[in-house]
Amino acid sequence: MSQDLVQIADELRKCSQCLMHGDWDNFLPHLLINYTRGFVFSATSDKDNPITIDDCQRGIEWILVRASGDADR
Repeated sequence: MSQDLVQIADELRKCSQCLMHGDWDNFLPHLLINYTRGFVFSATSDKDNPITIDDCQRGIEWILVRASGDADR
């Protein structure tokens, strides 16, 4: 298995443990970091990619709203 896959599997394991133990203080920052990292990889994968920073900000807001329990917004 490549080193990238090992790191991703380790992050998923950590996040899963946070969820199982109700450790939201650790889970949410990991989720936001991984979302942002995925966004950067996606946005830079093709120079004709229409993704913008506004898309990233909307995604982060979506995550935060749901994490706060205010999904009706």
